[in-house]
Amino acid sequence: MILSQPVREAIVKLCEQATDKSQRELAPAVCRQLREVLTKNEDAYVSVAYSVIWGCLQSSNAQIRLNALLLADDIFKYHRKFRQLICSSFSTFLELTVGHRHERPLPDPAPVAEVLRQTSLTVVEQWKDNFGKQCPQVVSGYRYLQGSLGLRFPDLQARAAQRRAQQDARRARTQELLRQRYARLPDELDRVRSTADALLQQMESCLGLLQPAGPSTTTSGPAAAGGGEAPGDL
Repeated sequence: MILSQPVREAIVKLCEQATDKSQRELAPAVCRQLREVLTKNEDAYVSVAYSVIWGCLQSSNAQIRLNALLLADDIFKYHRKFRQLICSSFSTFLELTVGHRHERPLPDPAPVAEVLRQTSLTVVEQWKDNFGKQCPQVVSGYRYLQGSLGLRFPDLQARAAQRRAQQDARRARTQELLRQRYARLPDELDRVRSTADALLQQMESCLGLLQPAGPSTTTSGPAAAGGGEAPGDL
């Protein structure tokens, strides 16, 4: 099929933006735009992205290779045709990103090259776990690197299982603390009630002391005495 030149140019431009050596991480906006272009057009257009990325993977700059690897990983996850293209040259892909062959070492800068190697091992393991049935080449490459060369992978599944176990343990501790707190509620309520009753009694006593005394009902003077004589009596 004849590919649209504007679409081709858009794909090339986006891939070049994402893999530029000045970039230290993938730009989410660029990845979204590229995904939109690739998913809305025929599968043939993904070959354009693959060609640009593959060229960047052969760069003499480790940062460009790292960016190309990250972009490849992003497209690999959602585009079947791209997975097929990567797997068609997977052994070369490993050489370019892992650098396990002495005659084809990774380029400088050395610190970025080490990040590239570790990132590639992580990506390959993720691909193996998520797409192993569809991509037997990835499984074979993983086994070769691990078994024949003795390279250590991050063991993502074991780490994920460990994180889940830690989360379950934290959740269990939280539930146990809540259960214990709930069991103590009746006693705490009784103490609160007793304290409240004591405070109320103290308040009533204080209010009683503050109230003024009522008028006296006792009359003073002689007339108040019983059996007194009336005026004028002898």
